[in-house]
Amino acid sequence: MILSADFLQTLDKISMVVKRTRNRQLAGKKPSVHLGSGLEFHDYRQYQPGDDYRYVDWSLYARLGQLFLKTFTEEHDTNIYFLVDSSSSMNQPPAKFDLASQLAGALGYISLRQLDAVGASFTTDSLIKNLSPKKGRSQILKLLHFLDQDTAVGPTNLANVLMDFALAHKRPGMVVVLSDFFDDSDYFQALRRLVGSGWQVILVQVLSPDELDPAWSEPVVVVDSETGQQIPLDPNGLSAKYTRRLQEFQERLASLVPMGIHYVPVSTDTALDQVIFQALRAQGVVR
Repeated sequence: MILSADFLQTLDKISMVVKRTRNRQLAGKKPSVHLGSGLEFHDYRQYQPGDDYRYVDWSLYARLGQLFLKTFTEEHDTNIYFLVDSSSSMNQPPAKFDLASQLAGALGYISLRQLDAVGASFTTDSLIKNLSPKKGRSQILKLLHFLDQDTAVGPTNLANVLMDFALAHKRPGMVVVLSDFFDDSDYFQALRRLVGSGWQVILVQVLSPDELDPAWSEPVVVVDSETGQQIPLDPNGLSAKYTRRLQEFQERLASLVPMGIHYVPVSTDTALDQVIFQALRAQGVVR
């Protein structure tokens, strides 16, 4: 099991910050059977023949001599999906894949406790394994077992993954993408489309200490973990260039924040509870 029962108990007092979807429910019509927290008063409209008298505001009728009906908004439960990058770059030691899977399990547990439906997928250049979204305590064990994979392997194409995900899930909810985001595909456009379609998007970038601050003191040959391409590097001035490029890359991810996307960079040398109770809480993902 990727998370212990003792650790899960520490999560019982926090919740995911979810933007609930609301639909207008006209008074006089039968309430939907797919209610979340129920119906909340929205406004009034004039009575029309055939409307249900039970929704008439008789106090307004007494004052105005006209029939008005109450209208309501209907709050729906939210489907929450976790997309865990399982490409080869996530399997470099210390394994970013392990932390990404643990975070998905912890946040999924929190979401299930607050009665949302939770699903998950592993991703490379496509959605390779999927757990359908469901509610309830039984889904907790299914989710944790699903996420308890041994290794990550394969190429990355996050743009393709997000487009396939959007086509497969028409009703917007929340999607949490856990990845290093080392990908040349144009996934920024795909993320903007998700937000434009009403999705609440959270990006958790998982990087290793060596990726954040590489210690290069002599010539090295780096190997692309996904393509096998070998690139010889001279360390002279390389650290400063790398640091600048990484900063620019992360700033580009952070540039999505004003459009409503949460961006949380984390390191594999940070304890899981610190990521959840400090980094994710600071970014408004949990409270």
